[in-house]
Amino acid sequence: MSQGKLAWRWARLAAMSPAEITWRVQEEWQRRWEGMAAGRERYRPWRDPVGDALRASLVPLVPEPAWRDAFREEFPADYERLGKRARAAREGRVMLFAREYAVGAPPDWHFDPGSRAHAPQVAAAKLDYRDLGKVGSARRIWELNRHHHLTEVALWAWAARDHDAARFVAEEWRDWCKHNPPLVGINWTSGLELAIRTISWAEMLALLLDLEGAAPDAETLALVVGAWARQIEHVRAHDSRFSSANNHRIGEAAAVAIAGHALPFHPQAAEWWSWGKSTLEEEILLQIAPDGVGREQAFAYQRFVIDFAMLVSLFARARGEDLSSACLERLGRACDFLAAVSGPEGRAFAVGDDDEGRALGLGEEWEDRTAASLECAGWWLDEPRWRTSRHPRARWLGLARDEEPATTASTRSTGAIDVRAFPEGGYAVVEGEAGRAPLRALFDAGPLGFGALAAHGHADALSFLVRLGEDLLIDPGTGSYHGDPDWREELRGTRAHNTVEIDGLDQSERRGLFLWGRRAEARLIAAGGRARWFTLAGRHDGYAPTGIPETRRAILGHAGEGGLTLLVVDEALGKGAHVAVTRWQLGEGIPVPAEPGPRPGFRVRYPGGAEVVLRASALVADAHEEPSVRADCRFGGDGDERAEYSPRFEERAPAGRVSLRLEGVAPLASAWLIAARPAEARGLERTPLAPGTEVATCEGGLLWTRRLDQRRVFRALVVAPGRTSARAGAIRLEGRAAAWVEGESPVEGEPFGVVVGATLLEAGPVRWGPAAAPITGVLSLSEARPGGGTARTVEERVP
Repeated sequence: MSQGKLAWRWARLAAMSPAEITWRVQEEWQRRWEGMAAGRERYRPWRDPVGDALRASLVPLVPEPAWRDAFREEFPADYERLGKRARAAREGRVMLFAREYAVGAPPDWHFDPGSRAHAPQVAAAKLDYRDLGKVGSARRIWELNRHHHLTEVALWAWAARDHDAARFVAEEWRDWCKHNPPLVGINWTSGLELAIRTISWAEMLALLLDLEGAAPDAETLALVVGAWARQIEHVRAHDSRFSSANNHRIGEAAAVAIAGHALPFHPQAAEWWSWGKSTLEEEILLQIAPDGVGREQAFAYQRFVIDFAMLVSLFARARGEDLSSACLERLGRACDFLAAVSGPEGRAFAVGDDDEGRALGLGEEWEDRTAASLECAGWWLDEPRWRTSRHPRARWLGLARDEEPATTASTRSTGAIDVRAFPEGGYAVVEGEAGRAPLRALFDAGPLGFGALAAHGHADALSFLVRLGEDLLIDPGTGSYHGDPDWREELRGTRAHNTVEIDGLDQSERRGLFLWGRRAEARLIAAGGRARWFTLAGRHDGYAPTGIPETRRAILGHAGEGGLTLLVVDEALGKGAHVAVTRWQLGEGIPVPAEPGPRPGFRVRYPGGAEVVLRASALVADAHEEPSVRADCRFGGDGDERAEYSPRFEERAPAGRVSLRLEGVAPLASAWLIAARPAEARGLERTPLAPGTEVATCEGGLLWTRRLDQRRVFRALVVAPGRTSARAGAIRLEGRAAAWVEGESPVEGEPFGVVVGATLLEAGPVRWGPAAAPITGVLSLSEARPGGGTARTVEERVP
């Protein structure tokens, strides 16, 4: 055994409780016993007639008959795409994530068409699906064997009354059962894979049994039901527990519950339904925080578990039951959070892992899945706010009603900034408008992930993402799982995210592809905003072992008519010599240097027409020498410093990146002024977005100045580490940082700026303070008159 694998096994063991170790030893003996019989067992066809019972039990997955004509008329593009996908599948071409592969019909169910590796057909208990050389990408093989492409063929067969397509599905079923006997091969190595596959089979059977003259013949139906039951028996006997009980356990519980309802003739059906439903309810309450944030800290997996719960609820309602009220309330909050981080367009920020998993393949494009889930949840939980777009899925599942159109978001029309804090999950979401474009930004000060493994979390504490008409500051995505382990490690590390890296280390300790050791403890300190201003602040202790007990970030933002202006202040508090690197991942934006020197500036242009300028400066701590400063920008490239991101699972693309490297004695601190103008705002100012940011050293800190237009100037004063105040001429601040706009007559009660940790601010005619305690929040004028004014603040803190 290699040293690396031995270290991983030891770390994995250290993450287990004594009870888990005992359970895993028992599991191992059970699997070895099963492994001895692997290859000898064949699926036992269900000999009793079951067609009528199945047809009745699967009604929740059959749309209204009128949907056949409505589908073609209301969603012609989706109808055409589904037909193309069904024809391609019958010709042996299948979409696996972002690419179409020629896999054959029937395919080799154990073959990875990406790496060309063929997983050995040995006892599943003896097969290491992590072995890249022997297996390739296990996740790509599993995707084929989840049978979402066959679900699309069944959808087409039902919608177009295509009996040939129905027969194709039956042929593929028979071939799969022939080449995947119980307990043999990669398709029996994960309970979640069996679970998702059987849910796909439930949908296919529901549609084919409902299509007159297209039901599988008695022999095929008996084989499929027997294979379905055998897989559920295995899931029930080996359900994920302890540190493995993440979204896998929810998916397994959903599949067991659905089988308990759909196979009422099975002797264990009642127990399956009871266990599956109750387990799903328990896990939803465990895995989703009361504020609605999934504890896995991976937004795509949050959609995944919501969809599983929705399916079980559909079957429960068919039985005259439902999920518990506590579970439904928690799911409602989960949908509300997913909507907040997705916006009306339904594109969730790419936070945490995303392997493009789905509970049920109903034909929509990858880009539409979150929007489709939220629309369905809007009907399911009776919340119109989530129904901001229309998708066929809501009709396939019989949830939508024709008479009610999709709703639209109202925040953009007002132009006001809305900041929503999710303190348990550790996120703040900024929504509104800047430069005539919709603004959505995400500040991440949350935990690493769920449970002992935190398997799907990334080392991204204090990361900041911005979408202004198009994606500007991005998360780099997931890349791969076992198909490219080095790339996975690269993209989930700190250096791949919009945050600060200290001494080339991660905030949290990586011990395996789905395993973390020591973790950064992060906290959302403040999140709030009014009118066009917002304030965000957070901290974490991930670098405490290096002598940096606390890393802080504060963001002061102004969403104006011409675009978005941000002041970002980063501090690494502590002692000793260190290297601090801040990186901004720019996605498709191409950066070029604009202002050389120790306070570098950059200009970035995006394909959609947006422009961003960034300028950075070190903040010199009291009585410290100025740290050495090195800045860099690049797009793509090769080697260790290449800049790339993963727009889809298993897909690479070149990316833009800007970075600032400070080397010196802690505390190390930097400030960035970032201005973004969307394509929609280009008509307001015909010239390109100029760098135009002045930064000057002043007593105790830095003064930033940026002209917004002919009348207005954005100013920011930042206090250096170790100092309590800064002064630039008549401008004085006691605290950490402040930002405000000058050049327009303030209106009584109108916010004019924001502060972080401030007790006093004097800025021209404005006098605020002194405050009894440091305030982080939005400053407003309570009195306005020529030549002066008195400001007040409303504290913006997270409970």
